[in-house]
Formats: sequence, structure tokens, C-alpha cells
Amino acid sequence: SIQEAVKYFGSSGSIINISSIASTYTPSSGAIYSASKAAVDAITKSLSKELGPKNIRINSINPGLVETEGTHKIGFKRRTPHKRTISHSSR
Repeated sequence: SIQEAVKYFGSSGSIINISSIASTYTPSSGAIYSASKAAVDAITKSLSKELGPKNIRINSINPGLVETEGTHKIGFKRRTPHKRTISHSSR
């Protein structure tokens, strides 16, 4: 957990959380997944404010959809590329 990792940082550090574009792009079939990724973004933003003064940077990487046969089966089809970067940092 992040709380345990922070104990081992010296005078600075960096934490990278992996989230998803689904945290803001909420497909009708992905409520639970989208909510869990939105929670990752929320904790990243909160912890960046808490840990920033300790010189610990925390960010979230939110990759987009990876087109696969499986995503086609659940209704996602190739569209205009959706690019977005979300970064939460106290700096």
C-alpha cells in the first residue's frame, strides 16, 4: 500500500498509480470499473496534496482503450482516437 511505501522514502519520492480513461469516459456497461478508476484518481489527487509537502510526488497514468476482439464484443468500435492526459501533482 502507499502508506507502507512512503515509510521507505527518504527526503523525496515518486508514486505512479495506474488508472484509466474510463474514470471520466463512463460507458454504460462499465459502472463498477469506471467507479473504481475514479477512486484511483481521487486518492491520487488527495495524496498529492498530503504528500507534496514531504517532497513526494504522486501521479496517475490514465491510458485509453486498447482495441481488442474483446472490446468489440462488448460494443466498443474504432472511432476517432480519444487522447487525454490527466495528471495530479501538488507541484
